[in-house]
Amino acid sequence: MDNVLNTASTKVWGAFQIYAVENAMSYLQRKKQVMTKEEFLALAAQRYDELQALNKLNNFYDYEKQFVGIWKDLGKEVLEQNIGELPKDKRKKKDADHHDGGHLH
Repeated sequence: MDNVLNTASTKVWGAFQIYAVENAMSYLQRKKQVMTKEEFLALAAQRYDELQALNKLNNFYDYEKQFVGIWKDLGKEVLEQNIGELPKDKRKKKDADHHDGGHLH
């Protein structure tokens, strides 16, 4: 019986994952703003001095921590340029076309 439940829950979870990916792709296709190579390079260039300053650090932990922070910030900027501003609440990812239970939000 447990095997049947595990198989059923695996199928449901798999279907949910496929739905979530398709939903995300649909959202990206509707909201996509194409970032040019020049725009990306301009954003990256703004971080160049910060990245070079890391070479003055003598502690690998601090280097890695600050490096990750710089790239995380750059990644957020690139993402926002491509699909629009991110919601303040990380849990809220609905748009005007999203519906839940037949009710448009």
